[in-house]
Amino acid sequence: KPITYDDQYALLKRSEGEVIGYIYTVQKALKEEKDIRVITDLNHAIRNVAYSAKFSKDVRHNLMDYRHSGSVQIDASHERFRTAMREIYRKFARLAVNRNPELAAEYFLDVKKEIRARYEDLIQDVYSVSAQDIVSDEEISSLLNLNRSVYLSNTALLESIRVLLKIPEADAVPVPLSNP
Repeated sequence: KPITYDDQYALLKRSEGEVIGYIYTVQKALKEEKDIRVITDLNHAIRNVAYSAKFSKDVRHNLMDYRHSGSVQIDASHERFRTAMREIYRKFARLAVNRNPELAAEYFLDVKKEIRARYEDLIQDVYSVSAQDIVSDEEISSLLNLNRSVYLSNTALLESIRVLLKIPEADAVPVPLSNP
């Protein structure tokens, strides 16, 4: 029987709880600062993966609605979201397997900038569609919320990768968001 998206999300949440419970148990027994730091970093990475999944889950219904909207403009926006996500996830995968610290840090910054640029580009696309007055105000609001959730999901996942690859935090200063 195929596992549903909701089942996968529930499994992720249970697994997260189990791992975090284990991390806290181990953390209490640790004495060395470097060991505590490693466990703390793992906890941080796990939490960010869960945040990323939560942001994605919260807008999944929007993506499903857009897939069957019947509106040329909404369909085009939906396809831009899908294309952006595929490209960003490919970059996440390439970043996650990078073992050269200097290249990883540089590539991390490139991915971070691309996530921000895609966020801004999609805002402009939504504003353009809005200016044409061919989609409802509710659809415009939903598209902007979707874009924000995708941005937050991507930045949370990128932060998790940063922690796991031990890229210095100074390279991870968040890019401020404009208000849509």
